[in-house]
Amino acid sequence: MKITGVFLLPKDVQLVQVNTLPEDKRRQFEAEDGDFVMTRLRARSPSKVIDADMAKLVQRFKEGKTIVAAVLEFCKDCGHDPETTLQAAYPILEELIQANFLAADGSEEAAPVEAGLKQGDDWSGLKVIRTVQVLEDSEIYQASTKDGELVVLKLARSGTAVQRLTRMISREAKILEHLSGVVSPRVRAHGEFEGRPYLAAQWCEGVHGARAAGRLRSMHGREGRRRLLDLCCAIADAYAFLHEQNVIHGDVHPGNLIIGDDGKVTIIDFGFARLTADEGSSLSRSQRGGLGFFFEPEFATASLGKMQKSPQSSYLGEQHIVAHMLYQLMTGHGYAEFSVQREESMRQLAESNPEPFARWGLDPWPDVEAILRRALARNPADRYESVKDLAKALRSAAIPEPVRREPPAPPAATSPLSDRLLLDYLRRFDPAGALFASGLPEPPYSSVNYGSAGVAYFLYRIACIRNDALLLSWSKLWIEKAISEAASKGEPAFTNPGGEITRDIIGPVALYHTETGLYAVKALIGHAMGDIPSELDGLGGFVREAQKPCDNIDLTLGSSGVLLGCALMAEAMPNHAPIRRLGDVLLKEIWTRIESMPAIEEEKQFRFTGIAHGWSGVLYAVLMWCRATQVKLPATLPDRLDQLANLAEPAGAGVHWERKVRSARHRDPSDVSPSWCNGTGGMIHLWTLAHQMLRDQRFLELAEGSAWNVIEASDSVDQICCGRPGQTYGVINLFKHTGESRWLGHAKAMAEKCLRLTTPPHGTQVPSFYYGLYKGPVGSALLSADIETPSEAYMPMFESEGWANGFGMKMPA
Repeated sequence: MKITGVFLLPKDVQLVQVNTLPEDKRRQFEAEDGDFVMTRLRARSPSKVIDADMAKLVQRFKEGKTIVAAVLEFCKDCGHDPETTLQAAYPILEELIQANFLAADGSEEAAPVEAGLKQGDDWSGLKVIRTVQVLEDSEIYQASTKDGELVVLKLARSGTAVQRLTRMISREAKILEHLSGVVSPRVRAHGEFEGRPYLAAQWCEGVHGARAAGRLRSMHGREGRRRLLDLCCAIADAYAFLHEQNVIHGDVHPGNLIIGDDGKVTIIDFGFARLTADEGSSLSRSQRGGLGFFFEPEFATASLGKMQKSPQSSYLGEQHIVAHMLYQLMTGHGYAEFSVQREESMRQLAESNPEPFARWGLDPWPDVEAILRRALARNPADRYESVKDLAKALRSAAIPEPVRREPPAPPAATSPLSDRLLLDYLRRFDPAGALFASGLPEPPYSSVNYGSAGVAYFLYRIACIRNDALLLSWSKLWIEKAISEAASKGEPAFTNPGGEITRDIIGPVALYHTETGLYAVKALIGHAMGDIPSELDGLGGFVREAQKPCDNIDLTLGSSGVLLGCALMAEAMPNHAPIRRLGDVLLKEIWTRIESMPAIEEEKQFRFTGIAHGWSGVLYAVLMWCRATQVKLPATLPDRLDQLANLAEPAGAGVHWERKVRSARHRDPSDVSPSWCNGTGGMIHLWTLAHQMLRDQRFLELAEGSAWNVIEASDSVDQICCGRPGQTYGVINLFKHTGESRWLGHAKAMAEKCLRLTTPPHGTQVPSFYYGLYKGPVGSALLSADIETPSEAYMPMFESEGWANGFGMKMPA
């Protein structure tokens, strides 16, 4: 490394302060609260912890600088001695450069890691269908041959990766040919094209091992455990077959397993494999692969001893790693609480024994735990003689009867009436019932606000709250129904002919009223289920439908709503490039419009202040997108927030805004509302988010003032959009932001009152919009479930669901 070189902090490197991480993630790092975690998207290098001063120094490289220039600039601002700082920082900077957290300006390593091919591109006679995965050294695509056969196309990224990937791809092709497709894909082509090595192999339908096991873990009772054990036996059998063919895989982890619908196990990614029978050839030796903590203790011990050369993979070593993977598939956890920092995880691997299943809150499974304990022995001589013996032992394991538990008593704060409301909706939304067969009784039939997509989202959220796979499967049926009816019912799918909800009103792309919302819900449900085809279809449909021209920038009817949808999906599914491109384009278009407007109090056309149709909604959507993607905030956004803040007026113990901006002599003090759509109930979300991102104390005060305005209101409307449930979600949001119990107390009291506003009707005759998520009591029923776990309660299709923090979703991955 030349100290005179110019280095850059790549745009896809993220710095996250440790004390902002949820507790389970925080425990994985040996770090102080003021430290930062440094991560590069799509990189193979593990995250790195740096202290606050180093984080400040690293951020000097956002624009290309030499190390000396960055240190001098840092020391000038912080008052440190440059020579001492350079001596202390140089070894850490060297590590960051070696791991590509910092890269030479102008180099390929400095550019964000993105796919080099797109749908429809040709590659050596293969047509690209879609991107599967992009890493810093390789790209993987689904493609088709001229005969229409689906293949997986793996190729090296250009640059320094080419030479190493040439050897790995050649190795993988030869070993796959040796295995003849029994538990691995068959090779279709390999070689070099345009200077880059590639491999095309048979496409195997299915899901990764972790997703397949997660579905089975969500099943209750003996049947779920039986099927989970069958899956693990099949996986062990597959690795036993490899070993009998003299192949050590060398890179065992759940992501290198494809599980078909029929339970067939396919092992993929043989770039680190060894063919041990071919002694003396290059195939008998290999670099070590391995992901995270999937290494054997003997490797970890050698790593801690700073051996210059890692030990070769071995049969007994791979047995340990396979057993570790099976433990994780059965429990959802590693066999110890492993750190994400490499040196600490190596120490844990060298010293730790497997935890009992009860450590993770699971029923004991004595036979399986004993079998895995032997395979996970730290001394190789204490393990089974082979993976085949491990598989045989697993097949003999008894499946114990589930531990009987008394169902938890309902929380004291929940009224019987609110129970009846939630249960009434769940009974009506059962896909085996009459409502699903006949469809909703009135239009709009399909939308998020009024129709089947809102039902699907409601069931998805209840499934997440309850960790209920059955309800999640119901949500998938309802969203498929919504999409089908959007095509078959014509205009009534999204409008009510003869009423107020017309195409002219809802526009072409409204998240809550058109096809974009349907596909957003489908993507979220597919992601929660681990149903990759549904997830991708939802993402693709959302991007496709969002392309329609739209001049309206408001949140509920215009392009800001689409930007909010992009933010919700980017948070849950951060690696989908089309969503990122769409969101970036929308942000630019929306802010260009905003920049063309005068100050808010002077604007004559865009005059509303609230979330649904005004300034609050646009600013909220922009903040959500920038937070979800770490995009820099528009430079003038703080000015717009200040302009909106300046329009606040005292009201009782709080503040409020007039619904419309008017000149001084035309002010209307009565035109105010505590609602989510047009008033303070929605503005709470804006001001807490602004405070979180900009740390301006004034914004927190406005959030609290808005909350007091809501609390003091006497609204009795039983819907999220314009009524008490939506306002309650705002107060819950303030509780989550501050952690102050007083706000939770108010929210629970409000929830209890608004849950008494609706009595479930008898029979099939229901009030108008009874099945509307935003415009009916469905929102109250969802609130009744959310209020029991308020730290994980989310305003539906509006508020961040917590995916970026790792706790927005309770269903197994």
